[in-house]
Order: sequence, then structure tokens, then C-alpha cells
Amino acid sequence: MITLLSDEKKKKIVVVFLLLLISNIFLLSSISYAQTSLIGIELFTNQVSTNNSNSTYQAPLIFDPISNKKNVDFKVTGQALTDVNILNGQKQVILVIPEELIGEVSPNGQAKIEVDVLLSEKAPVIGGLLGTISKLLKDILGILGLVLPISKQISALLDRLFNLGRLSYTADILNHGSYLLIDYETGLVSAIIHNLQGVVVELQNILKGLSGNILIGALIGPLTTAINNLSNALANPSAELLDSLANASILSNTEVVFPTTINKPQHDIYGDINGISKKDFHMHIVQTEVIELDVFKDSNSLSSIYLKALKQESYSDMALPTNLNFGKHTIQTLNNEEWIATSTGEQEDAPTTGKISLTDTTSGEKNWQIKVKQTSNWKNQQSALQNSILKLYGGELTYTGFEDTDINYPFTNTADYLEITDQNEKVLLELNTLDRRGSLQFDIKTFKLFIPKNLKKDEGVYQAQFIWTASNGP
Repeated sequence: MITLLSDEKKKKIVVVFLLLLISNIFLLSSISYAQTSLIGIELFTNQVSTNNSNSTYQAPLIFDPISNKKNVDFKVTGQALTDVNILNGQKQVILVIPEELIGEVSPNGQAKIEVDVLLSEKAPVIGGLLGTISKLLKDILGILGLVLPISKQISALLDRLFNLGRLSYTADILNHGSYLLIDYETGLVSAIIHNLQGVVVELQNILKGLSGNILIGALIGPLTTAINNLSNALANPSAELLDSLANASILSNTEVVFPTTINKPQHDIYGDINGISKKDFHMHIVQTEVIELDVFKDSNSLSSIYLKALKQESYSDMALPTNLNFGKHTIQTLNNEEWIATSTGEQEDAPTTGKISLTDTTSGEKNWQIKVKQTSNWKNQQSALQNSILKLYGGELTYTGFEDTDINYPFTNTADYLEITDQNEKVLLELNTLDRRGSLQFDIKTFKLFIPKNLKKDEGVYQAQFIWTASNGP
């Protein structure tokens, strides 16, 4: 206690510290999709990914107890073909593997593809071959009429020249570690050629039956030549024909299935507060020359698998005193004063302390701030202690998991302190990291209150209000 006598009587000030603790943890729950960056490379509109793991948050994936493996099929579907004029590169299907499962996911056989295909007479190379046959078949139908059984067969084959229907084929899955990939194009072209060859054989058989028909005899020769030209072209396709089939086909309603085997991870994977980890697999049908994984990881064409993991924690603990007693002091105005908070207010007693800790084992980016703000001046009913300053002295910071570059801590030595004044907010600690997990803690080893000289003081109890926050967010 500091005691000064006035001419009249001893007047004492009792300074009371009111402390409000607010711990606000803002969890990053929203995902910002960069779908626009995929517009230029996605082959189909409305691409949707699913998988058959049957895992849910309530029932995470169960691995075989002997092999520690699980077979899972991933599927992507797409509807209408996008504007092919804006697409460049090779048609491919990609399955992006979550980072913590890289090396644990491998192909389990070939990919299975189903797609509806149309061809156009306007397409280069193939369009010319089909166009000649189409014209001659229509001339024959004009002669025979549309009601004869043979006419119906010809009409159906004419339609199948261009509307190939639903084609099915398989493709090898290439394992690139962080993603699996198939060549969508090569198998597609082979399936189209196989389908057209079947139509050619049926047309050739019909021509044999029509060879004796006098009415269409003049058309048989040119049609036979046109069909033979198509047959030869399909049997020994040129690079131009292959390119035409790959790029000029009109595709829709595609479904691609990647059979995979997932190994049970042998390294620690952290989950949420219940120990569940959600892993997102992004799957796309694209036409591109360069695979940029970051583009796919930001998209919303994904399916998820839930794994049992280590418990994930994200919380702060501010063990701060709810009252700071700076003691009773005789009023004087000639000198500056600085008082220490103790349990009794007696300045000779041990200082009151506080402890702040933070644990965050969540995956992904962390942006923690621990702050304190004075929201009212030191006041009693008559007056305020203008320009007073609360000084916070920080202790040693200890941490695990994080690195020096992740943390901004203002107390670098025992003499460092933060000055808190009315309506002023100070940051006691900042933690910013993209992916590290860990914990930290530090002490507030001393609370001091500075009162300037030449300050009018009235007898009474002075109080102030402070708000402490711990937040994790943008």
C-alpha cells in the first residue's frame, strides 16, 4: 500500500478490475469453390461424383481385418457435351486422391465407361463417308417406300450410322500417385469403330438381298462402293479419321467407374472432435493438355469417404482471474503511480497471474488470434482515471507441432509488456499456418496499473471492463 497524507484526511482509492472472458471460436465451415476455373476443360455439364463405400459420418469405412484393405468404386456422370470449341487437349478422366491417402489408393482393374454417341455428316472425314451412304440409302427408301419390312431394316440401319446409341468400353487406369487417370479418347474411338463395323456388315447383307431388284439396280453399285470405302477406312483408320472420331463425336450421358483398392493408412490421420475424418475424392471428365491438381481440389464435383481417425481438437483455454485487486491507495497527484495486482491487493504479495493455452489438431488452415480490449475507462460514480494504462507482462511461450514462423508473440523477454487503454485492443498472440497441428501456452505473469500524476481523483472504488477473445477464422 502506498500512503500519502493530505491536509484534511486520508483519502483512499480502491481499484477493482472487472474481467469479462469471451472465447469465440469461428470454425471455417464454408468452402469456396473455384468452379469457374474448370469451365474451360470439363467435357460435360453437370458432372456429379459418387462412390459405393457406403461410409457415413455415423458409420465410417470398415477395412478388412486381415488384409487391411477396402475395395471402393468411384463414379462420375456427366450430361450434355460442353462447347467443344473452347476445349483443347486430350479427353481424360481424373480421380484426385486426398493428400493423406496418397500412396494408399490403387486401381483395382480397368475403368468402365458408358456413353451415348452421335455422329454428324458435317464432321470431317467420317462425315463424308457416312454422308454418301446416307444419301444412297434414302434414295433406295424413296423407291421402295417405307412400309416394307426391308425398308424398316434399312431405315433403322440408316439411323444407327449416326445415332450410335449407348457405347460401353473399358480403359486402363494409370496411377500417378496423387491421382488416377484414364485415356477417355482411345477406347471411345475403338468403340465407335466397332459399332460402325457392325452396321456395315448388316448393310452388306441387305445389299446381297437387293442385288436382284431391277428398280434399285442402278444404286447398288455406288452404294456397295461407298460401304466398302467405309469398311476399309474403319479397318485401317487414318490419323485424320481417328482425330475426327475423337473430336467430332457428339457425346452425352456419360458414366465412368474407377474400381479402386484403398489400404488402411499406417500413419496417423486426424479427424474431428469425434475422431471422424472426411476425405474428399474429386473426379472429372476433362479435355486438357495439363493436369493442375489445385484446380480440381477446389471444385465441387466430389464424393467423400469417412474414416475413423484420431480425435481432432480445436479450442482455447483462458485461465484468467475474474478479479484483479490493485489494493487501496492514498490519494495523491504529484507523482506517477504503478500498482501490481495481487490476491489481497497488498503490493508485497505475489502477483496475480493468468494462463492461456491453445490446442488445434484440425487439418487445414488455421488463423488464430488472442486479443484483449478495454471497453470502458477506470471509473467510480464521480470521476474517471483518465489516461491510465493496464500493463500486461507475458511469460515464456511454449509450443509443440507448430513452428516459429507460424506464431507472432509480442513478449520476447521478461521486460516486454502490452499497454491496454480505454477503447484500445491489443493482440497477445497470432497463429497462422496452412496445415500444421499442435498446441501452445503462455502465462501473463504480472498485471500492473499505471496512474499518471496531476490527475484529479475522488475517493471511491474504480472499475473498468475488458473483453478477451480467442478466435479462429478468416
